[in-house]
Amino acid sequence: IHWSPLFVSGHDELDNDHQQLVERANQLLRSVRTNGDKTTITQYLNEIGLDMRRHFAREELVIAELTPSGLQKHRAEHTAMLARLAFLTDRFLNDTLPLEALVQFVAFEMCAHHIAGSDRRMLSGFQRSQTDRAIDSASL
Repeated sequence: IHWSPLFVSGHDELDNDHQQLVERANQLLRSVRTNGDKTTITQYLNEIGLDMRRHFAREELVIAELTPSGLQKHRAEHTAMLARLAFLTDRFLNDTLPLEALVQFVAFEMCAHHIAGSDRRMLSGFQRSQTDRAIDSASL
């Protein structure tokens, strides 16, 4: 997964988190491509889960300041994603889920759908407020 402007929210700290999550996803994908063992893949999944939790907590604080009306819905998305990751990881560990389903979750649901979609929409107010502040300070 290549870092793209589509992932950028305009909030440096959150964008750094997003870059870390994309890198974790790439570590997992490289391990899968090189026939990584189950222990290594599980380690990457656990690291992704920890990074997601840290990021979600930080992101929810930012959203609470920017668009408090959207916080509850976005927090529910975070909760559902963490539950889905735990469910998929458990199934993978019990050999009842193909690895491809985890790859799909990480690549599409976490990176493409959530970071590039849901997060960008939620944080678009931050981008506008940054632009407004830049315009205001330029006119002084």
